Amino acid sequence: MAEPSPLREPAPVRHSAVIVDAALAVLTVVGFTTGALAAGVRSPWQGTIPLALFLGALLFFRRRLGPRRLRRTGRHPCGRLGTVTIKVLLADDQALVRAGFRSLLARSRDVTVVGEAADGDEAVRLAASTRPDVILMDIRMPGTDGITATRRIVADPAAPGCRVVILTTFDTDEHVFAALRAGAGGFLTKEVEPAELRRAVAAVAAGDALLSPGVTRRVVEQFARRQDLSPGAGQRLAVLTAREREVVRLVALGLSNDEIAERLVISPLTAKTHITRSIAKLDVRDRVQLVILAYESGLIRPGG
Repeated sequence: MAEPSPLREPAPVRHSAVIVDAALAVLTVVGFTTGALAAGVRSPWQGTIPLALFLGALLFFRRRLGPRRLRRTGRHPCGRLGTVTIKVLLADDQALVRAGFRSLLARSRDVTVVGEAADGDEAVRLAASTRPDVILMDIRMPGTDGITATRRIVADPAAPGCRVVILTTFDTDEHVFAALRAGAGGFLTKEVEPAELRRAVAAVAAGDALLSPGVTRRVVEQFARRQDLSPGAGQRLAVLTAREREVVRLVALGLSNDEIAERLVISPLTAKTHITRSIAKLDVRDRVQLVILAYESGLIRPGG
């Protein structure tokens, strides 16, 4: 993902808000005092003064510490601190398609389109100059196609962490698997619903794989049948523990974290931890790449 953008500082405290808080505090004290007098308490101020001090301290700490606490814990879908917009780059040779996706994404306040590319070469250049969080990439484009562009962008240090989502007409497109091997984080059909598109962009920006476990297995398995095993891939698995290898195998079989947890009698959090560690040890980008490596290494065979 692109380097964090400057954080948006919390808005200064408005005088109107202070006045409202002060008025509420005064009304609370007056109400407490009136109630005490109505109840026949001789010295209502004995309870009112501590109450006023408590309210004053509460307002002070809320004003002083509230914004700082939010700066530490407020999380963006991308995992950043503060309020940061997800930057999206559109790459498709059809201007009408780009306009449609731009219009759909414009309805989300957390997403902004930072550029449009009509071919792969332009997509590579814009990825380096605009450093988007997510790139929606068409596979078939004139000149440099989406697969080649994806491979170049993923390897380009000028575009660190850009997440590429492949756009395709059909989810059985023969080039999808090649695009996933090139480093794409998932794929979408161009008939995607608007709400699903916005959710997908947020998910990919957050570092999640876009494919559901079942779809991942179906697409990868369909095209893995045509691929030769990679001897080096098998050696890479040697860094995993026996439990981690088992978890990776179940991921490749299309099981979700909850299903893996149920199968191995562990908690979903533990299953997720094993997956995260395996991704780090194998130096792959995400869950999709983990599945591909499992097939390439022979850890699991198509149909097995």
